[in-house]
Amino acid sequence: MVPSSLSTEGPRVKYTEEEVFGKSVLLGLGYYSRSEHITICNAPPYSPCPVLVSLYAAMGLHGYNLLQGKKLKFSRVLEYSKTRGPPAASTYRMALDAIDPCLNLVRIFETCVSELTYGQFSLRCNFVIPHGETRKIYNIGDEVTSSREAAREYNLSGCMPVMPPLDPFQDTNRFYLLNKSEVEENEWVRMYLDLAFAATHRATSKSPDLSKLKIVQVAVSIDTSDEEGPGPGLCRPTNAVFYIRHMDRSKARVKKKDVDRIAIVRRIYNHRTGCFSLVGQILSSQTIPKPITDEIPSLQSSQTIPKPKDD
Repeated sequence: MVPSSLSTEGPRVKYTEEEVFGKSVLLGLGYYSRSEHITICNAPPYSPCPVLVSLYAAMGLHGYNLLQGKKLKFSRVLEYSKTRGPPAASTYRMALDAIDPCLNLVRIFETCVSELTYGQFSLRCNFVIPHGETRKIYNIGDEVTSSREAAREYNLSGCMPVMPPLDPFQDTNRFYLLNKSEVEENEWVRMYLDLAFAATHRATSKSPDLSKLKIVQVAVSIDTSDEEGPGPGLCRPTNAVFYIRHMDRSKARVKKKDVDRIAIVRRIYNHRTGCFSLVGQILSSQTIPKPITDEIPSLQSSQTIPKPKDD
């Protein structure tokens, strides 16, 4: 299911900036040439924004909320542009509406999300800023050229998370299990799951069917250096790995007996460059490690206890 915050129909609220329907926010920014194709969303006679683009825009705003400690709500994409095209990785530049729930006002934001590999969940948000503000530019080129480690970090090389050796939903020493209210309050958890599917299933031109997904459990790796604990750290720009166990009832994606799945998502925030990244994969829940007691028979059951001899 696509979260309500990703609906193509936004609420009727007062704008803090001029209406941009039928106009281009992106072309006036100097980022693209005027020959670049701009797609305007939602405003008649234009079509609704694709689910994938809405999710990318929501990811950008989520990164802003983490960094700034805000709780702005994603409303809709106004327009977007993309480089290249399928089946190649693209970079999306988007203008979006974000709602301040406290003031019931809408602000326009600009964000840019790059796919590192087409058909994989490997995304980097290059920047997100309120419309009209000057973007701080970090010259990553020289650093990437001179440092192999910086290049690997920037390109997310070797960052794909894998299943840990112990069950993340049972190992309370290394993982924090979110309760139901925490999952509901942090809508971006569902966004991580939706992104994992939307970015991965790109074989057809149809929008991914996210309505068949239902979250069952969510665990997150514990950062022992975080003095405030794992709970408060969820909404700050901390690096973490999330394990989202869910049911996928889509017959087109999974086999009949393999509906119990787990999305593993690594969140990376680079304070030096300002880039916010998400990388991950979806696996069968059968890959979750079994308890050691289930795999290794107990000493008592594996050995024959000799009977006492009669005197």
